[in-house]
Amino acid sequence: MTKKDLLLEIKKIKLQNSEEVFFLLKYFIKTYLRCLNVFNFNNTSREIIILLKDYLKFLNNERYLLNLITYYFKNIKNLSALGEFLTEVKTLNNFNTLSCYTYLEEVNNYCTSFKSNPHKVQIKPLDIKKLLDICITSEDVKDFLLYESTFYEYISKKVISCMDDHFYGVNYKLDSNGLLEDLKIFIPPVVDLQTALVNIHELIHAHDLYELLGQKISSSAIMFENSAKQAETDFKNNYLVKKYRKFFNKKGLEI
Repeated sequence: MTKKDLLLEIKKIKLQNSEEVFFLLKYFIKTYLRCLNVFNFNNTSREIIILLKDYLKFLNNERYLLNLITYYFKNIKNLSALGEFLTEVKTLNNFNTLSCYTYLEEVNNYCTSFKSNPHKVQIKPLDIKKLLDICITSEDVKDFLLYESTFYEYISKKVISCMDDHFYGVNYKLDSNGLLEDLKIFIPPVVDLQTALVNIHELIHAHDLYELLGQKISSSAIMFENSAKQAETDFKNNYLVKKYRKFFNKKGLEI
């Protein structure tokens, strides 16, 4: 799907979201009042309220996740993954809506026949982590590393886009005097969390070497593996948590 198609799909889902709230909310209220009239406030009445709250929370989260996609849309590279996520959103939306309708039908039948208690329904949540994965961009890597602009200017012609994880890494060249002369960096485009972590890892190694340009280097000084691995953990557990929590707190969505 093209970006234009994906944006159109987001608009369609939002419209469907609004229509479902309008029609299903009326059915919830009608069924709840009927249940009260027949049974007063019993367990079934209580279940209707719980289900309505869970369903509205699902739709609310869905709307804000779609807004999140729109917010980061220009920087999202993995369009196929985004298309798959939108398909999952529609499928889950249809499943939860149908489950609510089926439950309310059972409640109405129960109010008439007093047989076959309605089966409890649980709303299935959206996979927030999968969306956050899609919304990670190369700008996140830069914002996390906070390296000087001169470093990025230097590597602008040194980076080779590579999709094969067997070739990820940093190659260096020594001059005739054994001084560090040049670098080549093999990293994938940032399209999700995994590729972002590869970029962070290898750019840290590249920066370590960048600071040694023109100097003699020893094998022990080349790759500071522990610091690179620790940075991957910090990116996941600190940077991303702060980034998305700040956005979600403004919108009322819990991680």
